[in-house]
Order: sequence, then C-alpha cells, then structure tokens
Amino acid sequence: MDQLQNRGLIIEKSRRRILSNTLVIIVPANSRIKIASPADLARDSIRNVAVAEPQTVPAGIYAKQYLRKLRIWDKITAKIVPTENVRAALAAVESENAETGIVYKTDALISKSVRVAYEVPAAQGPAISYPAAVVADSKQKAAALRFIEFLQSPPAQALFRKYGFLVP
Repeated sequence: MDQLQNRGLIIEKSRRRILSNTLVIIVPANSRIKIASPADLARDSIRNVAVAEPQTVPAGIYAKQYLRKLRIWDKITAKIVPTENVRAALAAVESENAETGIVYKTDALISKSVRVAYEVPAAQGPAISYPAAVVADSKQKAAALRFIEFLQSPPAQALFRKYGFLVP
C-alpha cells in the first residue's frame, strides 16, 4: 500500500487501517512441546522452526524482525526451515515435518492439527497492518469508499475478531 501511495495510485485520504494480526508459535496439536517464550526456540530439544521465507514473504520478514529484536534469530538460524509462504509453514507443522513454526494467529486458528504454544503480544510484536484504500483511477470511487466504510462497521469488525484478527 505504501508503494501504491508513493506512486499516486490510491486516493490518499481514503486510506484506512482495517485490521491487524499477530504472530504465534505453533506446534502439532498432539505435541508435548511447551513454549513459555520465544527464547525456548533456542533450546537444544527444538530441532526446527518452520517460517515463511524470511527474505521475501511478509510473515517470514515479521518473524525474523521480531526474533532479531529479542536477540534470538542468530541463535536459531540453523533450525529455520524456510517455506514458500505462511500456509506452507502451517502445513509443515500440521504434517509434523516441523516441530514448531511461526505463523499469523489467523492462520493457526483455522487448523485443527496445530495448537498455539505462544502468542506474541501485539504491543511487543511487529506492526502487522492490513490497509484499504480507493484506487485513484477507479470508475467506482463512491462504491469503493462505501465498501471500506463497511469493513470498519461493527458487524464486519465482529466477524474479523471471530477469526482472530485485531481491529484498531
């Protein structure tokens, strides 16, 4: 969205922060692994951590930033199993090909095959934001603005909360 705004491709005044998300550390649903803090990922007993590609995929970039901030990333780089995207990291843990993984909370909540072992507090984790804006050359600007307003309405926000999203 920032790139679109910088190139003048959206109506800047229409831009709204609709949702947010947080990261979680997951384990297979039947796992006995306990994670009291992200530092536990550095324990010798944890062999691998599935993460969306940390150089190019937003979920992986966020995970890497967060773990770097905690000074944990360098301790676990040998354990990182980079995946194509966040759903692939989820699938790696679901199939027990990875012992742990870091994914968005909303992705973890859709799976019956994993459990959240640790939730990154929103105030301590990366600022994960899902914005919306009207495209500058839209032929339906008024309808697009109404849609953005709907996304911010109490019924829409209740639905987003139901699925684990954070609503500003």
